[in-house]
This record gives sequence, structure tokens and C-alpha cells, in this order.
Amino acid sequence: MPGSYTFKLEGSTGSAKKQVDLMGQANVGKAVKLLTTTTTTSTNDVDENDSDDTEDSNQHHTGKALSVLSKDAATAVSVMANKEDRDADDYTYVESQPWDNVTEIKLYDEDSDKLVDTYRYDKKNDILAKYDDATSKFVEVK
Repeated sequence: MPGSYTFKLEGSTGSAKKQVDLMGQANVGKAVKLLTTTTTTSTNDVDENDSDDTEDSNQHHTGKALSVLSKDAATAVSVMANKEDRDADDYTYVESQPWDNVTEIKLYDEDSDKLVDTYRYDKKNDILAKYDDATSKFVEVK
């Protein structure tokens, strides 16, 4: 049936939610990708009397380092860094794929762990767009 559908994937290690408009014959058999990011926790055997300050080494960061991103996400970050004159190593990244050939990258400041910007890269058309909070739309980066 034509309409707007919300797909949810929930599990013990992650969840994803995707809203898709399936309105016509062109959408028959359309693939819906639900990508999740998983977090891992590790336990360290630390003596309670240990005097080392380990606060910085245990700091949690949202996202992943550039070196562990998928090929499409790494390409999107490279294009963003070149067009926006940013140092890609200053951020961690959360990647998703809202559509085929489109990769969304959320940049988090490596030090403060705050969301800095969101970009979408269309690799088929080689177009980079940045999310504009004021208009709630993605605007092409020239």
C-alpha cells in the first residue's frame, strides 16, 4: 500500500529508525537500510589504591575515528575537509546512509564531544551538502 512508513530495529546493542515514503510503482522492492552503531565496553582491572589519573584515558567519544570509517564515509569526510578547510583528525564521526549513493556524516568535536555539523555526500553526483539549522535543510557546499 502506498504511504509513509517507519521502520524500527531495536536490539540489545543498538537501534535504528528510518522513515520512508513508498508512494508509487517506482518504490516496489525498495531497499531500506537500517544502520546501527554499536558501542563496546571494556573492563579494566584497576587497583583501588592506584594513584594514576586515568580520567582522560577513559573518556567516551561519540562516533568513530577517521581511520575506521567505511570507504564511502571516508570519501565524504575527505571531500568535506577539502571544501570546508577543516582538519579531519579533529573530529569523530557517525556515519549513515539515508539513500543509495548518499552518505551522511555527523562531526563531533574530539575534545568536547559536541555535535559540530552534519553533512551529506552524494558520491554519484559528487555533491556535498551541509545541514543548516536555521532552515532545517541541507545546503550545497560549493
